[in-house]
Amino acid sequence: MEREDEIERAKILINVMQQYIISGIDDQKIVDNLILTLRSFKGLHVENVIKALYNRDVSRAKEELIKVLRS
Repeated sequence: MEREDEIERAKILINVMQQYIISGIDDQKIVDNLILTLRSFKGLHVENVIKALYNRDVSRAKEELIKVLRS
């Protein structure tokens, strides 16, 4: 059941990332919170998503997270 919960949380994070991209606001706190949330995931392989966020590439992170959900 934990994996299903993580999938639902990941879908919410995708929406947050999309809003971040649309807003054009560059806020390190939001990126840091996304990273912290992703690190808590145990059932999903989100290393590439976190790596993209460390590079402050939220668009790529969103794409990587979508790939994780499709696999």
